[in-house]
Amino acid sequence: GSPTASGYDSLASKLAVLAGAVVLAIDYPLVPVGNFSSILALSLGALQWLDGHGPGGAPCHQPGLAPLLVAGDSSGGGSAAALMLQVGAE
Repeated sequence: GSPTASGYDSLASKLAVLAGAVVLAIDYPLVPVGNFSSILALSLGALQWLDGHGPGGAPCHQPGLAPLLVAGDSSGGGSAAALMLQVGAE
């Protein structure tokens, strides 16, 4: 769902400050506009974008950088888990 409308933008900001990390909150279409496949594809695209926009434009998965945390709640948690399963399978 929308990070702004649901209040997750505030949570993401707090997490960024507390963890000293960059936090990317994805705005994805909810059902019935979006479906599981489209949400997973959008999430994978966001992860790929993030990977290409690390420090100095370098990939985010290079050694020495902070680990990546992927999370969600409710159906977003299922989407986060499915995303990591897909990435791990590739």
